[in-house]
Amino acid sequence: GGGAMLNCTALRHSRHFSLSLVFILLSALFISTLYGADAQEVGAGHFRYATMFWSKTDDDMSNTVHITIQSAWRRSFSSSYFTEAAHPSGDTVMKINGKDTPIVDFGDDTHAFLQDVRIIAWSEAEDWFLGEQVYSKTYDTPNNRGQPWDVKFTGCCRIAGVGHAGDDSWELHTDVDLLKAVKSARIVSLPVTFTRVSTISDTTFQLMTSDDMRGINPMLWTLGGAPGYTPPTGLTLDERGGVVTLTRTPAAPVGLLHLLAHARDEVTGLRVPIDMIVNVTATTTPRPEWKGSTVTLLRTPVVARVGFKVEASIEGFQAEGATSHVGFTVGRMPKGAMLSTVHGLGSSSADAAVMTFQWTPCPDQLGATVVCMDVVNAEGIASTQRCLSMLVQQDEAPSLSVSYNGQHLPHNGATDMLYIGKHYSFPLVALDSNTHDTVDIAAVGDMPPGAMLSEPETAVVIDNGREMAQTTRMLSFSPKHDTGGYSVLHCFTATDSCGETGAEYAATCAEGTVGIDGMGGGVTCAGHADTTTHCVTFRVKRCEFVVRAGQELQNIAAVYRTDWLQLWSHNQHILHPDLELHPGSTIHIGHSYYVQPYDTPADVAARFGMDAHSFHTLNADVMQADMGASACDTIHDCQEKGQNGETYQWCVLPNSCEGQSGSIYQQAFADQGWFASAKDGAP
Repeated sequence: GGGAMLNCTALRHSRHFSLSLVFILLSALFISTLYGADAQEVGAGHFRYATMFWSKTDDDMSNTVHITIQSAWRRSFSSSYFTEAAHPSGDTVMKINGKDTPIVDFGDDTHAFLQDVRIIAWSEAEDWFLGEQVYSKTYDTPNNRGQPWDVKFTGCCRIAGVGHAGDDSWELHTDVDLLKAVKSARIVSLPVTFTRVSTISDTTFQLMTSDDMRGINPMLWTLGGAPGYTPPTGLTLDERGGVVTLTRTPAAPVGLLHLLAHARDEVTGLRVPIDMIVNVTATTTPRPEWKGSTVTLLRTPVVARVGFKVEASIEGFQAEGATSHVGFTVGRMPKGAMLSTVHGLGSSSADAAVMTFQWTPCPDQLGATVVCMDVVNAEGIASTQRCLSMLVQQDEAPSLSVSYNGQHLPHNGATDMLYIGKHYSFPLVALDSNTHDTVDIAAVGDMPPGAMLSEPETAVVIDNGREMAQTTRMLSFSPKHDTGGYSVLHCFTATDSCGETGAEYAATCAEGTVGIDGMGGGVTCAGHADTTTHCVTFRVKRCEFVVRAGQELQNIAAVYRTDWLQLWSHNQHILHPDLELHPGSTIHIGHSYYVQPYDTPADVAARFGMDAHSFHTLNADVMQADMGASACDTIHDCQEKGQNGETYQWCVLPNSCEGQSGSIYQQAFADQGWFASAKDGAP
């Protein structure tokens, strides 16, 4: 789409977007420059922008750091060694020279040059390319005798026309102290930032670091930081917020301004620099604008997860009725990020130019990532830059809850006593902070007898102010006639997905990395398949039965291989045995028996005229293999085995024809007055 649009990101598609190389350009015709005749002079300067940052290597036994210099230069600079910049690709590596050779001074009497600069981004419309070189530097000591190592980047010359600093040298400083930090902050910006002068109100734009969105050590911003730098008239920088303000004035400057600033970590005191151009356009100059939805998007940090795609729709248009079409200039992108072709001409808000940003973070990309961009037209005039801030985190494990009647059952807790014949529903709810994740809820091993899990239902919900992916399965359980005394711990799991698992993704993440966990050796799972377990003991009450519609004593008695007389004798509240019982009412299906030391199920069953099958039917926790074993050996043991503070009980349904008239206690305690045994005529 877009007709006159030329998409120069196509060269990235064959390399799985493994390079941080980004530009959607504007016109099928080459736009030579926006800076006038000065840009064509062979002797004119070509430096536009630079920033520096560093990080310690994983070798804890050395003082080795990786120092990165990102610098931007005029693509149209007329020099034989600069021809590579005019037609860059993702593999372009070149040397950078100048009137005074760009040089890196590491602060310990060692130096380096820009000899292997990899082009990571460029813009034809704005006439620059952005290069990056990483230096591996090992210091003798963590700092310089108690002070940071002062790393300096200098050279000459800037492009002409930048206020009073045109064709002048540059000087940037950053601090390295391994006793205070393992890495620095990183300032993120496009090489050229556009803003509009106003005689009515101040105009602003914001500088930011990759640490700003993480809420860690605050940064203090200052203008300058190099000898001889004088801030442009009317340009100020907020110390706390990094907001650059161009003060309204009748004589407000129009053109290119030179901005040199440093961000200093308020805790460590370590600084990082930025040297850039601010292009101030007149109020009357038509310029592109962001669409409102994109402004909102780029104002809010995005939480991304390893292995899960981030997608953002970027929209802009040419305001004020101009006829120019627009595209987008995008700064350094993270490994694996992709941009779609531009759809729409951007000639109006109704026909906005639309570009889609897509990125699936790799395991080695945890932390903050910032991508800055602007909307630019065919005349090389752009909107004020805005930045997409993303905080990449490891995927979190889901939570899992089991509840009944709105009350959560604690992990390794127990249900209240459940009743035979009654239907129960237990929602199993998993919550995952990653709304792009999928969660599977399952039972570990067997479920309670006859229980069933419903099909999962998913939704995005707000929980404690956070968007969460919710998965729900309903556990349905109606205790059967033979589950009285059931008390078993059942566990359930919530397992999320591990994110992207494709071979293409694995290959992309493997580029430029060594030994990424989970990537390589045929393993292509990006994150972790996290599992959360929640266990609950399901307990069913003995000797009680909840009546269902249409049930009478006769058919309930048949279930328990007894007769209605036995059941009626245990339920004095039932006034007539032939009446249909009230649904939901509870009847007794036996008599509670308090277990005594050395009681065995076989002995008790025999005494009450029950066979092993009947005894097990009423006492699901007594296995037939355990009929001959004593349940407890002391009164204390019997109490400990009980529930709710009561002595351990069994349910018995006496058969007077088969039961024993005597007792094992009868002879032992016959001569004690407190004992009243069943009498069978024996002496």
